[in-house]
Amino acid sequence: DSAARRVPSEILLRSAFGMTHAEATLAAALCRGTSLGDFAAERGISIHTVRTQLRALLSKTRTDRQADLVGMLSGLAF
Repeated sequence: DSAARRVPSEILLRSAFGMTHAEATLAAALCRGTSLGDFAAERGISIHTVRTQLRALLSKTRTDRQADLVGMLSGLAF
């Protein structure tokens, strides 16, 4: 249920991990349960761009999988 999902603020993500605005927006969307394809379509950007942003997020958060990323970031939300 997406209403119960915990989504950290963009400000928190940017300050804690050095994310760009675009990366923080993607991270928050993933925490809400948005798929990579849906995010790309909503933003009018290519799936390749979204995957590149996801790789940057994994690197900046030192996680290896999208599920681990979402789990860790959701734990930061308040």
